Amino acid sequence: MSHSYFRLVILIVVIFINAKCASQTCNGFLLIMQDSDTLIIDFQNTPFTIEQIPIQDSVYDDSIVRFTAHSTNGKTIFNYDTYVAANLLTINLNNIQYSIGSFDGAADTSIPNLTQTHCIEGQNEYNCIIINAPLNLTTENYRFSQSLPPSDSPDNNQSITLLTGSTLVWWIKNNN
Repeated sequence: MSHSYFRLVILIVVIFINAKCASQTCNGFLLIMQDSDTLIIDFQNTPFTIEQIPIQDSVYDDSIVRFTAHSTNGKTIFNYDTYVAANLLTINLNNIQYSIGSFDGAADTSIPNLTQTHCIEGQNEYNCIIINAPLNLTTENYRFSQSLPPSDSPDNNQSITLLTGSTLVWWIKNNN
């Protein structure tokens, strides 16, 4: 798909949220492998935010769009950032930031094995991500994606694996 398509989708989402949003919730679950434990992190009608982050001297687009949701118990934070066709997924689990993805120079590198869909039906708008194969998120990738110096990274690179089937759906009901 073209960069203009992704930019249009992001613009539509931001416009709906800023101008016409009546309610919005996030639903779904994340299956996370941490060490030898499998964690199920649920999101049941949790509120979420959409933030438009301006970019200085941008080449392809003038902002990053960030979806942020907290788990049902509030202990896990999930961020999904998009910039043209590139994306970045960050999970704050037990106060440690793990991520995968980056905003490369061409802004066209998307996370493999992650499917994102977006649709509008009447007054309802849906943005969905589904994990199609295990994804390894690391603390080192988080440091790199945030342009933090190595001194801001944990002593060793820690990782978690987001397992196949993990799914989140952001639902927005518009006032129209």
